[in-house]
Formats: sequence, C-alpha cells, structure tokens
Amino acid sequence: MKEYVGDIWRWGRLQKPIDKTAIVIPTNGTVKVNGECVMGAGLAKQVVEKYPTFPMLLGMGITNSGNRAMWFQREGVLTFPVKHKWFEHANLALIARSCRQINRLIELHGLVNIGMPHVGCGNGKLSWEDVGPIVRALLDGRCTIITER
Repeated sequence: MKEYVGDIWRWGRLQKPIDKTAIVIPTNGTVKVNGECVMGAGLAKQVVEKYPTFPMLLGMGITNSGNRAMWFQREGVLTFPVKHKWFEHANLALIARSCRQINRLIELHGLVNIGMPHVGCGNGKLSWEDVGPIVRALLDGRCTIITER
C-alpha cells in the first residue's frame, strides 16, 4: 500500500487515468427526513461543497441498498461507511466490512488508483494505530493512504 502526504483532491487530479481513479469518503448511514445523508464534517463535508446534490444521491443509495460502500463515477467518489449513525464513533467491524466492499467495487469497475484518508480517525474518533492494520490487511497496492500535512 502506497502513502502520500498532501491534499487528497490534488492527489486525485494527478492520477492517470482519471476515470479509473477514486477518492474514498468516510460516511455514515444516517438519512435525514428530507432524504439526504448526513455529511457535515471532514471529507464528507468537502464533497458536499464540490457536489451539492451528493447528500441526496447518497441518501437514496443508503435507502435503497443499506449502509454500504458505493461508487459514484461522475464524482469519482467511493463512499466508505465507518459509522452506522452520524453521532457515533467509528466502528472497526464496519470499517473491515467496508474494505471488503471497496475491493469488490474496485474489481467490478476496473479502478486502478484509490486514494483514502485515515478512515474513522477524524470525526470517527479512532486511532490509526487501531484502524491502519485492518486497512492494510484488507486492501491492496491500488490504494494510497493519504495524510494531510
């Protein structure tokens, strides 16, 4: 597994082919009454700033398929559930499940460059010392762990 220090969005713009590149966004499974997924912090909030309709797209996906990893090709985003509810701490078992789901999506869509943050370690309140070994064991060399400076 590769590592990169810097901005995840910049990393994504540098990858070739761009249509086979994905940025992993940690998410939760909470859908509001209006149908939007709660996306109020971290990279999830940045996605909303870039793609204002994304919370509704993800909310529909969660409503139809459950709290699972999903590929949004137009945005170049793989969602990665780390929490069941927005207010909870991240869950290691859910992170492991999301890794397995991400692997299936990578294969299904022929993705070759996957950039992901320290999932579950920001707003999720976990430590990378606990999460990193799970991610490294379950994901392969197409994934790059991206750490902000």
